[in-house]
Amino acid sequence: MRSNIDPINSQLPDTTIADSFAYENIANQLDDKTIKYSESIVSVVTKDEKVKYNPRGDDGIAIILLLSFFISAVLIGKNKKGIVQRIRDFFLNKERSSLFSQGLASQSALIVYFSIQTALLLGVFFLNFFYDLHINFIDDNNSLIILGIYTSIIGIYLLFKQVIYRFIAWMFFDSKQHELWLISYNTLVAFFSFILYPSLLFIIYFDLEFNYVILLGLSLFFIMKLVMFYKWIYLFLNDIYGLLRLFLYFCALEILPCLIVYQGLVQVNNQIIIKL
Repeated sequence: MRSNIDPINSQLPDTTIADSFAYENIANQLDDKTIKYSESIVSVVTKDEKVKYNPRGDDGIAIILLLSFFISAVLIGKNKKGIVQRIRDFFLNKERSSLFSQGLASQSALIVYFSIQTALLLGVFFLNFFYDLHINFIDDNNSLIILGIYTSIIGIYLLFKQVIYRFIAWMFFDSKQHELWLISYNTLVAFFSFILYPSLLFIIYFDLEFNYVILLGLSLFFIMKLVMFYKWIYLFLNDIYGLLRLFLYFCALEILPCLIVYQGLVQVNNQIIIKL
């Protein structure tokens, strides 16, 4: 009886050990496959993150912002007194400018440069804005082309505003009011880039969330329009009864064209998306 039990007892440990080794091998194989699969997922995610466009990593935008800073610093350093005097005349409502502002007014190239810079910075703002809306819309290959299209549309809008203001002034206002408004308008548009530039740096390089980008953009927009409306009241408001009419004119000439420009940018985006 003892001889029958001993062989069985001697085989049980061997079977248990074999089964444990088998289970361990299977577990090791599953662990290896799991590790390889997870590594493949991580590599794919890392590759997608590298390919994904972000204005913060765009060398073209960085060079544009850097050049804008250096050129503006040189121009401001050479014309500091004239720029300060012109801004002061804008808010103090002086009808006669000082010698500095008259000299600055004769240097139309300076105003033209800062107006172009304003259009360019607004183009960068909308590039970042639409990047947040269309995550796969802009890439490294077409970012500067799209920026050029945005800047051209905004530049055409600013030129169109000049034509409209000159026509309306010729029809309804005297030459003195017309001249003062054009000087004030050009001053505001040209030097708006002083506020827009640090705002863009904050938006792009701090990777501001989309809701805060909208809030900051609307804040800058309404600040500029309120300053314009303040200047309109000073120049064109003859009595309190004309305030409503002045407000309607202002909405027709300032608010509505901005909405049209925005819709134009949206339509350009749709055409680019269709071609892509």
